[in-house]
Amino acid sequence: MLAAFSNDQNNAEQSGLAVIHELTHVYAVSSYRQGEEEGKGHRFYDDGLAVFLQHRFGESQEYPDFGRDLYQVVAEKALENKGLVPLADCEKVRNKSESGLGRQLAYTQEGAFTQFLIERFGFDTYLKIYQGEDIKAVTGESFEELESAFAALIRVIQA
Repeated sequence: MLAAFSNDQNNAEQSGLAVIHELTHVYAVSSYRQGEEEGKGHRFYDDGLAVFLQHRFGESQEYPDFGRDLYQVVAEKALENKGLVPLADCEKVRNKSESGLGRQLAYTQEGAFTQFLIERFGFDTYLKIYQGEDIKAVTGESFEELESAFAALIRVIQA
């Protein structure tokens, strides 16, 4: 499919379609995004799942991680950025510009945090969070505690 849309048949991975990422948005809508109409929603979990699945199952190396380990990309980009983006601000940072360090860091953080939750609690628990169940009730930890643990993991990788 990627080759069909590429101008250079020998370099189809550069076409950047991110098919899995976009199909994730079509088929998986978190309860958080469903609340957008009422001003309660955001795309943090939606983009996190899309980036994570693109990373795991995409056939080409595309933005935002270009096939590299999500945690490693976050660690490197956070050093360049002089810190992580607060997870609650990722959507604002992504929407601020079409490209740039902050946008790439926000996307990879969302995907890496999704990976972190899945690795730590399992996919079934992650889906409960994605579907709107209270994160502390499901994991025993608050969002803030989990964000701190994620940041600590990134600091270890940076070291």
